[in-house]
Amino acid sequence: MDSGEFNDLGPERVASLRVSTQAELDRRAAAEVKAVEAATTEQNRAIGARLTTLTTLFGKDGVTVADRDFLDDPAVQAHPDYAAAVAARDLADETPGIRQMTPAQLDAAIAAERAAPKSETYQTERLEVLTTWRDAAAKGWTTEPVVQARTAGLPVPEIDVADTANLATGLAQRMTYATVLQRDGYITDPRGAVLDEAERTALRAVTAPEADVAPKIELARAIVQGTQGNPEFLNRIIARWFPVFAEATRLMTETGQTGVIEAMLRGQRSSLLATGSRRRRISNADQIAKP
Repeated sequence: MDSGEFNDLGPERVASLRVSTQAELDRRAAAEVKAVEAATTEQNRAIGARLTTLTTLFGKDGVTVADRDFLDDPAVQAHPDYAAAVAARDLADETPGIRQMTPAQLDAAIAAERAAPKSETYQTERLEVLTTWRDAAAKGWTTEPVVQARTAGLPVPEIDVADTANLATGLAQRMTYATVLQRDGYITDPRGAVLDEAERTALRAVTAPEADVAPKIELARAIVQGTQGNPEFLNRIIARWFPVFAEATRLMTETGQTGVIEAMLRGQRSSLLATGSRRRRISNADQIAKP
């Protein structure tokens, strides 16, 4: 345009074209800058997400060779979350059993880290990672000890609440396991370490007042046998929702009889079903009465 080939358009038209052409060039340049910025932002987000995941995984299990190689990438090493991931890797490498440590043992590791020479690489991040691991472990052992034991890589006896034929054996093994966890300092109350949430949900389905009575009787027998005369291990959980079943289990433990217990559970179920039927009849009558 500056060569003069458009001069016959007139100076005003040429000036207008020059402005619009420059505006288009500026727009394209800005779009390219935004595209690069967006790509860089997404790359940093993806790197940060993976580094955060690795920082957690190094304290558990499942880190692969590819994950470790990922930390050798210069782009990854430039990310602000790189230091925490490397600190986690180093801690896991230095203490292979760190994920099996009790909260008290992790507290001791944190104290030792604080006492280490201040010149140690990534010491701040090491303390932060250890504290995060310790807090997560303490929460897990307090709220879901069975799940936390699996997360820590500890062998947890298998159990199937629906398999009443083998439930007694499974409960006995879990009770023994819970007392071992208490002995080793992972938990303070073994009664909460017998079942996980999924197993408690399955147990609630079987013991619900409206559930069939026969499976409940079988479950009560398995609980009495599996808990070795100490059904409080499970009744602490069951009684929150279904106190009648918990009381039936207690009575079976004390008397060894099932007749009264069966009558109790059948009476509860019949009463509940009758109440539900009565409510439906009233609701239907109300619907019919409406104009």
